This record gives sequence, C-alpha cells and structure tokens, in this order.
Amino acid sequence: MIIEEWLLAALGTVLLVVLVSTAFGLRMSRERSSERQRRLFLEGELQSRTIELEEVRTRMRSLQGLLAICSCCKSIRDTTGNWKQMEDYLEFHFQTAFSHAVCPECMRVEYPGLFESA
Repeated sequence: MIIEEWLLAALGTVLLVVLVSTAFGLRMSRERSSERQRRLFLEGELQSRTIELEEVRTRMRSLQGLLAICSCCKSIRDTTGNWKQMEDYLEFHFQTAFSHAVCPECMRVEYPGLFESA
C-alpha cells in the first residue's frame, strides 16, 4: 500500500511537471509566433517605407538641375516636353496644395486704390 501511494504521488508529481512544462512550452510557442508575426509585419513596413523613399528619391533626382520656365506665364516644361502651370507641376511633384494670395508689392501695382485705403 505504501508503495502504491508513493507511486501515485510520484506519478502525480510527474504529471504536474509534464502539465507545467507543456503549458510553458505552449506559452513560449505562442510568444515566438507572436514575435514572428510582429517581425514579419515590421519587415513589411520597412519594405514599404523603402519603396516610398526610393520613389521620392527618384522624383527628387528628376527635379535636380534647371527647370525650363516661361518668362511670361511661369509655366514649367516637364521631362516629356509638355508645358504645365507652375502650381500643377509643383502639386504633382511635391503633393502640395496651393492657395493664392497677393503680395504687398503686387497689391500696390494691381490694386492701387485698395492698397492705400487698407
């Protein structure tokens, strides 16, 4: 009887160790899987950002040097030889929105009565 109790106690201890080890192993496996998923996500983000930076770099290279700009209307000739309004050209290459205003010098020239009364 004592041997049976001892065997049951030992078996219980072994089962407890196996259960704890299995639970710990599963937890570690889940953590590794989660870390792997996070790493894959971050690698994807890095690749996406790298592509974005390469596109910006390519665009910036195309803007280096001289731009042909009309001295009358200020249109800019693009790499295909087409003339575009300056705002359109800059919006396309820099993803910038424009608002228009009148500088003080042009206000004096274009609207002399309004400028002096303001």
